[in-house]
Amino acid sequence: MWQHAIIYPDMNNDWAWAEKRVVGLPAIMRVLLTLHGSGIKKVILPAKDHKLRPIIEQWSKKKKLPELVWQDGYGAGDVASELHVLCVRGGILFEASLIRWFFKIKEQTPQRMTCVTENGKLPVLTGYDAAVENDGMGEEWGKEISVPSNIFCRRVSQLTPSGNDRGLLETVGKLDEAVHVRWFRNWTFPAIRLFSNSGVSPNQLTWAGFMIGLVGAFILSRGSYWHQVIGALLLCGSWIFDNMDGTLARLTFSESRKGEKLDSTLGHLTNLAFFAALVWAVYGKASILKASLVSLIMLGSITLALRICQMERRFRSGTEKNSRYKWLQVFLDQINGRDFTVLVLIFALIDGFKFFLWGSLVGLQVFWMLHLWLLIKQRRGTAVNSYR
Repeated sequence: MWQHAIIYPDMNNDWAWAEKRVVGLPAIMRVLLTLHGSGIKKVILPAKDHKLRPIIEQWSKKKKLPELVWQDGYGAGDVASELHVLCVRGGILFEASLIRWFFKIKEQTPQRMTCVTENGKLPVLTGYDAAVENDGMGEEWGKEISVPSNIFCRRVSQLTPSGNDRGLLETVGKLDEAVHVRWFRNWTFPAIRLFSNSGVSPNQLTWAGFMIGLVGAFILSRGSYWHQVIGALLLCGSWIFDNMDGTLARLTFSESRKGEKLDSTLGHLTNLAFFAALVWAVYGKASILKASLVSLIMLGSITLALRICQMERRFRSGTEKNSRYKWLQVFLDQINGRDFTVLVLIFALIDGFKFFLWGSLVGLQVFWMLHLWLLIKQRRGTAVNSYR
């Protein structure tokens, strides 16, 4: 419905809300990215000479943002009169789901309306005709409705203080992630905030997690009970860092293909180092030949599983989502995300690494076979649909 939007400064704080460090970057970037993801083509910003402009323009070169129109006043400016404009209250963070919900509500009634938050009746979004003269987000905007409690919508002033900014985690999670991953993200958020304020980059966390994983693998390879427990604990620490770097990247808009590739590569190298250490811990002292043979089979299986997994996921990303196999895809993706480190610690505590080793070897074969089966099924389905 709306292709153009205008963001007004906050009534009380002007543009100060956008200058606050909300986990590392001006919060206005989140609003712009959300508007772009909702189909907004152009955004008017009445802050032509403000110090925010060079910051936003710098990030617009790295992120997909709507076309930005900088103005001195608060009018609709360059927007064509026959178009509608989405008026956005400054100083509030929200997800694209809020705009999609507002679009549906607006389609049900012809009158102008204001979307308000649950607390304080604070206007958030207003849809209006650009031809209508407007001096700002006033009180008389027609019908008022409240934002559903299940849709993220918070004031920046409420999220900025230490502790309250934990609410930002709702904007960076994945719909299909496991419950324990969300728990760890919430538990480690104070550290993530500290890293952000200290200027630590996501790639630095990735390298730190990798080094911790290598140290853990080395200690685990020594073979004694306490070496195994300490090594498993370090591997769990490596997994925690592996989760933190992605969260930090999404919160600070530092995601990049390079960073994603680095995270994936170092994660797989950590897995190879761990399983090599595991084989050595179990068989190294008894028989070097047996340890070498099992290592060859194990590392070969990991490499094969990785290759087929990448092929299936790459093919999946380029096709329509198949709900028939979604649960299996989610399950396999979670396994591939190194969630098994918790199991490593459990087996270390009960001194059951030999069982874990052979269970993992069998599991690897099942893992790559399932991915291969998914790949074949999806290719056949795509071929049938193309033929039709």
